[in-house]
Amino acid sequence: HVLECTGNEMLITDLEKAEGYYLFDSKGKKYIDFESGVWSMALGHNNQQINEAIKKQIDKIMHLGFRYTNGLVEAAAINVIRTLKPFSGKCLFLSSGSEAVEVSVKMAKTISNGKKLLTFRESYLSAYGMSGNKDDSEWIKLEISMCRDCSNNYNC
Repeated sequence: HVLECTGNEMLITDLEKAEGYYLFDSKGKKYIDFESGVWSMALGHNNQQINEAIKKQIDKIMHLGFRYTNGLVEAAAINVIRTLKPFSGKCLFLSSGSEAVEVSVKMAKTISNGKKLLTFRESYLSAYGMSGNKDDSEWIKLEISMCRDCSNNYNC
């Protein structure tokens, strides 16, 4: 009953647990998680330090919408900006990579005055929205397989 709406088939249908960078099915078979999501690729699944922080925070506020903030969010933004020195500016926290791609596409279109955007052909840039439908009038689609053997790697 799960809708396969991204155009990709379900590869594993019986995942039961995850730890670090690994997923485990109902028979205990171990897979490396190359699909991940939200934070699991960077921090790993079932990271005890992250789990404890989530358990502590969930009793206070579970989610803040994009129009709300608090001291914890402000402190996190300051830490991100400090990490990106010498960059100074603002920080935007979103709920998913798809949202981040959508915002990035909108910003790029605004900054470039509507010029075409570059993407890899057959890439996954969010499942839905502007970047899901890569129309030729808006996108230049680079065929990455041609780049592997290209002698003109400085100029396409």
